[in-house]
Amino acid sequence: MALGAWLGLFVSYGIVILMRFINNSLTSFFYLDFMEKSIMLIGILLAAILGNAAGKRKLNKKEA
Repeated sequence: MALGAWLGLFVSYGIVILMRFINNSLTSFFYLDFMEKSIMLIGILLAAILGNAAGKRKLNKKEA
């Protein structure tokens, strides 16, 4: 699960930075408005859930 959360963090942060680059608003890399925070949280949540599911599937294959 931790790997999925880290991957989600980096991917969603990359998406936010790309959105800022496209909008020509690369002012601060640490200040995030509500929309950007929402994108980050949803990305981390989805990647953590997918990583957890993949880890459980891999664990079940080892037990069988």
